[in-house]
Formats: sequence, C-alpha cells, structure tokens
Amino acid sequence: MTADTLMLARLLAMAALLAATAEYAEVLKRRVSGRVRARERSLLEQHGLHGLVRVFLAEAPSTGEPVPIARG
Repeated sequence: MTADTLMLARLLAMAALLAATAEYAEVLKRRVSGRVRARERSLLEQHGLHGLVRVFLAEAPSTGEPVPIARG
C-alpha cells in the first residue's frame, strides 16, 4: 500500500466511526423519547381512569346523594 492509499483508508475508517457514533446517538435519543412518551401515556390513562371512577362514584344511584370518596 502506498502512503496515499493508507491515508485514504484511515480517513475512510475515521469517517465511518464518526457516522456510526452519530447514528447510535440518534438511536438512543429515539429510544429515550419513546420511553418518555409511553410513560406519559400510561400516566394519562391511569389518571383518566381514576377520574372516570370518581365521576361514577360521585353519586349513589339509589339515593342520589353524594358518596364520600376516600382519598389516599
């Protein structure tokens, strides 16, 4: 191998390593954002379900009087 060919091979290898590092960083960002979105969705679903249960338990169907809701 001549010096020019060796230098070209080293530069191509360095460029490939940089590109792979950048791609891996993007993959990690997508994973983190996906986990954050999943966590937020789970929390919204959980709070929505609790709110729905409170609406249905707010009045007793037989008497029409409010039912105390235990908090905790």
